[in-house]
Amino acid sequence: MKLRKKILRSFSFFFILILGFTLGSVYYISSINRQQGFYERIKDLNITVLKLLSTAERIDKSLIDNFDETTIYTLHDEKILLFDSTGKNIYTSIDDAKIPYARGLLRELRDNHRNEITQSEGKFDIVAHTIYHNGKKYFAIGKAYDKAGRDNLHFLAWLLIIIFIISLSLSFFVTLFLSKQITQPITLLTRQVDRISATNLEKVAVPASTDEIASLATGFNNMLSRVDESFTYQKNFIQHVSHELKNPIAVLIANIERGLHDDSPEVRKQSLEFQKEGLMQIAGVINTLIAISRYDTDTPQKFTDTVHIDELLFECTDELQVIYPQSRFGFNTADSIQSTDDMEVRGDARMLKLAFYNLLKNATEYAADGAASMEVSREDDWLQLRILNDGETIPKEEQAFLFGYFFRGSNSRNKSGIGLGLVMCARIFRLHGATVTYSIAEGRNCFTLRLPS
Repeated sequence: MKLRKKILRSFSFFFILILGFTLGSVYYISSINRQQGFYERIKDLNITVLKLLSTAERIDKSLIDNFDETTIYTLHDEKILLFDSTGKNIYTSIDDAKIPYARGLLRELRDNHRNEITQSEGKFDIVAHTIYHNGKKYFAIGKAYDKAGRDNLHFLAWLLIIIFIISLSLSFFVTLFLSKQITQPITLLTRQVDRISATNLEKVAVPASTDEIASLATGFNNMLSRVDESFTYQKNFIQHVSHELKNPIAVLIANIERGLHDDSPEVRKQSLEFQKEGLMQIAGVINTLIAISRYDTDTPQKFTDTVHIDELLFECTDELQVIYPQSRFGFNTADSIQSTDDMEVRGDARMLKLAFYNLLKNATEYAADGAASMEVSREDDWLQLRILNDGETIPKEEQAFLFGYFFRGSNSRNKSGIGLGLVMCARIFRLHGATVTYSIAEGRNCFTLRLPS
């Protein structure tokens, strides 16, 4: 069932239930109030008649009869019976109506010492009660038909029915309108989502409101961004592999060429050992790339292995100096670093080494004289690494795209590369909960890495 129909059905059901209960309660309370009010009128009339009877010796009998006709008859089909404390009837109204079970009611009042009895007989209301007047005890039974009260109650019933029907009709159209207003953003969002595919990851429009639909659209767009980045990384996995294997293969080729020009068994043995290490390094790079590709998100992961940053940096510089003999690296530690233990982080050593290798390779490759420097410091629970070189700096308008796929800055002219190294570095650092940023410090290129220690 569609959400719109569900809202319409649920709201209508509960509205009918609540409205019916409310109007029914109004009618029921009005009915009880009419009955109680009519009982009080009969009791008041009984007391008035008794008071007149108590002065009967001082007034004309015709006056009582006139009161009977003009006052008691204001109640429709009324009947009044008055008894003294012995049960003797001392007054009966002049009408022809009868009160069934009058003696039974009288016995209930006299023998069971009840002060009041009320009951209904068809359209009539009957009340029997005890009256104390001038120190004497009397019993009164009154019966009458509340025509005006029942007519008003009948009118109220029809009025409530009409209100119920009108309210029900209005609620249907209001609910129809509101359900459309509520579900319309969801319908639009669904249509946009239906157009999304692996080849079309177009983001959905975020409503201008601040309701749950806007939050849902924003969250969906964030998810699409992560999916798009994951797709892009997977799609460019071959380029990543070729980018990272290019240098180790070049080293192996250079070593093989040297071995071909030297027939010494010792040199050949060293060459084979070197090639073995090189192939193991290539295998490590491939395994690292595969490990990175397994993560479908850039959400920081919980790594348990302890990694010494200084050791990884020295390994990278040793390997780079084989490929780039002209490269030079400086390493400095701040006063906040007291021992090598202060340069420990939790992470994957192969991933971090791959990222450091790319950053240092770029630093020496883009340096004016092949020189790059590293500065390690510690701030609270963060380990900070700065890699600097004095090469051509990146213009401000290009810095925002530095960690994007296939970006090649204006300072990369005559430089080989396909613009994937920094993308992979940023991904590795994000997986470690780290951040990497670029800035210009004192006219030098500066990559700042902050790792949780």
